Amino acid sequence: MLIGTNLKNFLKNPLKILKKIKKKKLIIFKKKIPIMYILNIKTFNKLLKYKIKYKNYKKKIKKTEKNKKFIMHKHWKPDKNFLKQASLWGIKLYKTATKTELASFISYWNAEKRSFYHIQWQQKLARNLQQIRNMINIKKKNINNISKLEYKIPYGFRGE
Repeated sequence: MLIGTNLKNFLKNPLKILKKIKKKKLIIFKKKIPIMYILNIKTFNKLLKYKIKYKNYKKKIKKTEKNKKFIMHKHWKPDKNFLKQASLWGIKLYKTATKTELASFISYWNAEKRSFYHIQWQQKLARNLQQIRNMINIKKKNINNISKLEYKIPYGFRGE
């Protein structure tokens, strides 16, 4: 169950309000926007257990995925030395993948449901980043421009 109060009331007498939340959660609002959540100790311990389980789950994924093929998932990340590896593969990258680049890569391959080794996923990411970044740097020519002819004769040539 939730109890809500505004910041002014909480600052006037916090102990009185904290005694009310024995098995409940308290939300403190400022201008109708929640700015603070207060939990009792049991709820806090439950959240802490879930956080520890989640961390262990992520560690299990990292350990198993390096040696086996796997389908792309939302928790995948390239290694810390990704840029160095990419340079060994002949791909020059000057910065690692941004969050949006990584998210678009993961969402594309997650939908494909193809399985590869971890190193292969990194190679695909490196090639993908190279292609995307090269396309951005290429200036597109305006095909509607008509080139102007120069009628000047360069020095050293004879004009007739």
